[in-house]
Amino acid sequence: GLRRYNDEKKATEYAKAIVTYLVLMFGKLLDYNSTLSRWHTSRGVLANTFDSHTLAWTWDFGEFDLISTSSGLSWVYKNVLKSLRGLIKRIGNADTQIDVLLGDAEALLANSTEDRYDIIFIDPPYLGNVQYAENSDYFYVWFRLILRDIFPEAFSLPEAPKDQEAVANDVRHGSEELANIFYERKMSSIFKSVYKALRDDGVFLLWFAHKTGEAWIRTIKALLDSGFSIRALWGVRSEMERSIHISGKAALRTSIIFVCRKRKGNARGYIQDALEEMKRTLSERLVELYDMELPGPDFLMGAMAYALKMASDHWPLRDPEGKMDENKALDLLLNEAISEAINFHLRRVVPQIPAIDPLTKFYIIARHWYRDIVSYDDARRLSIACLGISELKDPVEELVVKGGLGKIVQRKADNIKDKAIEFYSPEERYKKGLLFKLEPKPLLDYIHKAIAMLEEGKKVDEVIPVLSEPGTSICEVIRILETVLPDQMRKEKMRIKTLLYTICSEDSYLLLSLDKKEEEGGGLEKFIG
Repeated sequence: GLRRYNDEKKATEYAKAIVTYLVLMFGKLLDYNSTLSRWHTSRGVLANTFDSHTLAWTWDFGEFDLISTSSGLSWVYKNVLKSLRGLIKRIGNADTQIDVLLGDAEALLANSTEDRYDIIFIDPPYLGNVQYAENSDYFYVWFRLILRDIFPEAFSLPEAPKDQEAVANDVRHGSEELANIFYERKMSSIFKSVYKALRDDGVFLLWFAHKTGEAWIRTIKALLDSGFSIRALWGVRSEMERSIHISGKAALRTSIIFVCRKRKGNARGYIQDALEEMKRTLSERLVELYDMELPGPDFLMGAMAYALKMASDHWPLRDPEGKMDENKALDLLLNEAISEAINFHLRRVVPQIPAIDPLTKFYIIARHWYRDIVSYDDARRLSIACLGISELKDPVEELVVKGGLGKIVQRKADNIKDKAIEFYSPEERYKKGLLFKLEPKPLLDYIHKAIAMLEEGKKVDEVIPVLSEPGTSICEVIRILETVLPDQMRKEKMRIKTLLYTICSEDSYLLLSLDKKEEEGGGLEKFIG
């Protein structure tokens, strides 16, 4: 039953707590009962309204049976109670007072006593990845009806406050450029407030999990400009494999925690010094990341984080020629780290092939790590790594588009409307005349031509001359593609298996070992029979 208090103040606080947790249960019901909630067919469960951190429209919706003992009111009660017990378990034995403060992080820290905190830990918004305040309105308008008299300081406005939210919002701020400037300035102000509130020997922990280089550069530059240095990096597995947020996507499973301390003096190093130190020490870090069996995007993120630690050790970075500002210097470090990471991974995946053309390399890594959709930012860095050239104005155009591998489209990737790469199928490349557009001729183009010929009804014997032209290495690439192509690409993967188990089998392997003279001398026909 309800606890009885003789003290009116305690009784009031207890009543507030009861009402608050009942409202949280109500919020759970709202999340799973709307025209945007849907049935998750592969898992056989109801997917909540915010299963993708945004308000995503659906063709149809699902809803709870509110009186069932396994769902509805009973389920939300058990769910919130479980969370409450977990909180109590974690803080119940704390030997200090716990204060929960509501307000702008920048203002709260700026107004606190200097050198007050031993540890400050924040998980900031990542540029424009999630619009938290806009999403909050879905719950805020309901909660306000119940709680505005109980917590007037939290529900005084008709909607969730948005003006000082630490996100980049193109509509709110006027343009993408202005939104990015606002975000960087806001994060810089927050970090400066953290610096002021932290003790000189204190630790600042920054949680970060985002794939795009721009988000890394803007956030970390603001961190370093505020007087912090990155002392260590911790990788934390933060998503379940079955999570709806990441299922079937090239999303991050791992987050990086930057362990930071106040910088003692300015190192003021040159960009060349940071590059040299990174190249000397990065390989050891890549071995550690590889042994952790991180998925591709997480592996790259670990390499990027290490590059930023190198930048921190030499911050603020200078270019002796005066051509690069700090943003470009950070971008250069990230590109170099990604190139090293991709080449390291490629040597582990395809050690049999000493050299592989850029287009084939791009396709193998892209399909292995990103499956069927590659954001433009990822494609750009991957293209730079595969080409080994960073001065190109648009490396994606030079490699992917001119090579006939895919096209640049506007698509929603990771809940952000942005440019992305859409691959052509082997049949599309063949029919549109998009094969063999680059020199040297990519190994992948021979394979895609063979697949397209099989789709046209050609026999295996008829595609052997196509695959025999580049030599024995073609079979190694076919074996790799059979391994890395996602199962969703059923048609291409089936054709790859056909090539692997016929042309590249032991009985037929000699066909691809013949040199040009033997082929021209009739040796090929002898094996075809």
